[in-house]
Amino acid sequence: MMLGATIGTLVISLAVLGFANLMGRRPTEPGAVRMVPYHAIQFIALVVLLLMLAHLISLVTGQPFTGRLG
Repeated sequence: MMLGATIGTLVISLAVLGFANLMGRRPTEPGAVRMVPYHAIQFIALVVLLLMLAHLISLVTGQPFTGRLG
C-alpha cells in the first residue's frame, strides 16, 4: 500500500509541476499582477517530486535512504 501512495503522490506532483510550468510561461497583461505564484508552486512540487523519488528508491531496494552521514 505504501508503494501505491508513493507512486500516486509522485504522479500528482509531476502533474502539478507541469501545470505550474505551463501557467508560469503564459505572458502577463501589462500592468496586471499575477495572484498565484507559479514559480513557488513549481519549486514546492519539485521538492515533493524529489522526496518521493528517494522514497520510491528506498521502497524498491529495501534499504532505507540514510544519506552521506549514514
